[in-house]
Amino acid sequence: NLSFFIFTQNPKLFYQNTSIQLREIRAYIDIEKILKKNNTPDRVFVSSESMKIEDLKKILIFTKPSNFKSFALNNIKSGELKISLDLDFDENFNLEDYQFDGYVKKIKGDYKKNIIFENLDFIFAINKNLGSFREIKGLINEISINSGSLDYKSLENLEVNMNFESKLNLKNEELNQLFDKLKVNYPLKSNISLQGKSKHELNVILDKTLQILSYDYFLNLENSNFNLNFKDKFILPFFGESIKNITLNDTIIKLKL
Repeated sequence: NLSFFIFTQNPKLFYQNTSIQLREIRAYIDIEKILKKNNTPDRVFVSSESMKIEDLKKILIFTKPSNFKSFALNNIKSGELKISLDLDFDENFNLEDYQFDGYVKKIKGDYKKNIIFENLDFIFAINKNLGSFREIKGLINEISINSGSLDYKSLENLEVNMNFESKLNLKNEELNQLFDKLKVNYPLKSNISLQGKSKHELNVILDKTLQILSYDYFLNLENSNFNLNFKDKFILPFFGESIKNITLNDTIIKLKL
């Protein structure tokens, strides 16, 4: 099939009093459709220059409801991104499929106020029902993420699988802040420190309102050093002995929640 190709460079998109600098727009129209006086394109490719998240959110307000729209508007506060968008249309110019690629930098935001992320960088690829995020780096609840990946599948529910590595160097104040954000009740009066290399795996299923239906979390700590100093004497159950300090060096710890 012969197609007619339209190309423009460096256009500027104006929408609802917001302008976005684009890199290029390409449109493909079947020659047979043109002969029938139907000028709607079969495929449109759009790529942008780097833009601010704040400008993208101004446009998302006017789009159809989706999990991505809800998360971007309510949970992402600031950052930068660069995108490529490949759209396929049917005979009536209805969207049939799409591929959404790009990268983001310095993303800042939160999820339900107790998961805080800052300076997140990653590359992404998203289509109608699947998405993947690679080379994730940044801070989540003050924990440094060195490398990570996330894949999701959106059918009846949203299934998310995430893997990442981090280096831990957490002391008492930072751990207490982490427990508070995660709503973990830690009744013992003590000073804690934790250092080591950690690997995390999270598998979670969410409904259409992004409420968690089920999850599995695996933590693997390698070459870790753990120190716990009790402010008051702690009596060991069943032994009747009191202890003041617990220290673990060069330890491997595995945890499943």
